[in-house]
Amino acid sequence: MKINIVTRLFVFLLLMKAAAVNAQFGIVKGNSFIEFSGAIVTDYNYRFYPAAKTDHHKNGFTPDVMEFQLKGVYAKNFRYCLDVNFANLIPADTTRLDYYVDPALIREAYVSYSGLRRFADIKVGYMKLPFSRSSITEFAESPFLQRGEIARGDVFSRRDIGIQLDRELMNRRLFIRAGAYTGLGEGSMGGDNDASGKLLYVGRIDYSWPGRYRFSEYDLSVTPLPVFSVGVNGMYEEKESDAGVDYGIQTINGKKSGYGFNADAKFMGFTAHFEALQFRMVPNDTLRLLGKPTDYFLAGGIIASVNYYCKCLHSVFAVRYDELNPDDLTLHDTERTISFAYNYLISQENACVKIQYWYHLDNDLTHEPWTPNQLRVGFQLLF
Repeated sequence: MKINIVTRLFVFLLLMKAAAVNAQFGIVKGNSFIEFSGAIVTDYNYRFYPAAKTDHHKNGFTPDVMEFQLKGVYAKNFRYCLDVNFANLIPADTTRLDYYVDPALIREAYVSYSGLRRFADIKVGYMKLPFSRSSITEFAESPFLQRGEIARGDVFSRRDIGIQLDRELMNRRLFIRAGAYTGLGEGSMGGDNDASGKLLYVGRIDYSWPGRYRFSEYDLSVTPLPVFSVGVNGMYEEKESDAGVDYGIQTINGKKSGYGFNADAKFMGFTAHFEALQFRMVPNDTLRLLGKPTDYFLAGGIIASVNYYCKCLHSVFAVRYDELNPDDLTLHDTERTISFAYNYLISQENACVKIQYWYHLDNDLTHEPWTPNQLRVGFQLLF
């Protein structure tokens, strides 16, 4: 009995220490514990409109994130997560085509079972899809206030409801994830599939060397030895509906397949990330082929960034290039953007000021809703 009390006290102290580091609060009871955390991000966005533009209503302060997250372990083998962004209670402005807004209040709501460790952890519920390193990385783990265009959620769904198998090997240096999902992305929260009734299949493999690589674009630990990570992912679905705010390719009335890879490295405060994604769509509606002699069209893009954490200045400096072509059948339809970011870390990464400037390298494009150059300044607090 005394040993059990000591063990519980030891586990509780470890959890409280982790909470102090990660800005989380926890409660322990036997083999179960629960953690509470959250985030608030408020930013001001300024767009450099052309001189002829008179409507500047998109300039202003925005409540980007008002997040509350609950995570825990029940009876040792069951884990759960509920992640809510209260900023999404605010009705979305359907005229705002300049950046992707999650349509759902719930970011994640899932339960996982780890009692079959020799096989895999089983996760069911609403979760992030294991596709694209840039999409999986949490917003708080990036110096940028907005993801690269291809990873923002309109080219492919970032979240969905389904079942997923996770396997960790080689001392957590090798991650394998695969799952089947409804396939309507955030729209799956409505509870029904499309008329096809078919599912989306996604898989991803990550390998890092010589040690584990966190899904973060920061190197706040100033890693003394170089660490590398590579990942590959793929997806496939057949649907009977088109969806997507900007490009209409989040789902396709037809067949859609995608694949991609990424390479990452960190060393002495520096981090580097490169990712390429490609999608092949075979639409049932031949009008989407623009009269070209083909039965498919392609969409794809790349993201490349380099960041540096200067410990003595409590600062992060970052630069990113991202590119997107939503339809290879349309000429001059590629957006190329370079972004510069600066973060001042008031309290490591828990409280910081973030600044990002977007500069569009192709300002003459007219086929898609590309936005003007922008400057965004935000404050982020994790608790």
